Amino acid sequence: MSALLADRDARRRILTGTAAMAVVGSAVGLNVAILRDLQPITRHTLTMSANWAFCSLFFLTTREALLAEQRSRNDTLHLRMSQTRTSDEMFSSVIAGGLTGGMLAFISRGRRQSAITGAAFFAAVAAAGQFAYTKANHRRQQMILSRMQPDSVSEPPS
Repeated sequence: MSALLADRDARRRILTGTAAMAVVGSAVGLNVAILRDLQPITRHTLTMSANWAFCSLFFLTTREALLAEQRSRNDTLHLRMSQTRTSDEMFSSVIAGGLTGGMLAFISRGRRQSAITGAAFFAAVAAAGQFAYTKANHRRQQMILSRMQPDSVSEPPS
């Protein structure tokens, strides 16, 4: 865990993601409060923002911790990050989504069956989100490579 906190990029990804989800949560909370005519609107907006921030903080911290562990194992096996990035990110996202969903369902409903259902649902949502992100990132990379001049492309180091 201390290695995770020492990694500046991991901290930045966690804090940026948490802040972004807090903003999204406040927008959702504001809209729900307005549509349901809940008073005071500010309290519902801030509560929803805090809930989204807490859940995303748990998800992102778990995901980054799993990724750090996988990267350290890849080093011992002499694997490059480019070889395992897609599978490492998918694995980390699914496990982090499952843990987050199970925790949320258990906290909100208090039953073991709810935790299992919540874990399965959030793991599926995390898998779908990671799959879409990976596909979009690969597509972006292919577009960049297709625009490059053939003489400017260098051979990868062996």
